[in-house]
Amino acid sequence: MTQPRSQLVDPTQAGTFHCVNRCVRRSWLCGLDKYLSKSFEHRKSWVEARILELGQIFACGVHAWAVMGNHLHIVVHMSLRAGEVAASSPRASYFVRVLFRNAERSTSSIKYSGSTVT
Repeated sequence: MTQPRSQLVDPTQAGTFHCVNRCVRRSWLCGLDKYLSKSFEHRKSWVEARILELGQIFACGVHAWAVMGNHLHIVVHMSLRAGEVAASSPRASYFVRVLFRNAERSTSSIKYSGSTVT
């Protein structure tokens, strides 16, 4: 049975994760869509650039990625420094609030190894 990310990933611990994201309803991320006879190959470079950009914003090491027709794989390493960056970056703190909605809260803020994100 699946579990929410807030129970799987502890934001106070470092770790390496293999993440998979799939398209739904016969949508295509890139490549040739057989049903529409349309090519979405131009999206591949966009997705790869965005993966690298988000890796820098959220202070995680992107070790590997594979962008395929209807899904993508990413291997990332989250360090303890990610919590510190989230505390100082508005974009990162928004991401952390959304991702760890059910995380332990203290006065409507999330605590990360000494840092607090409000």
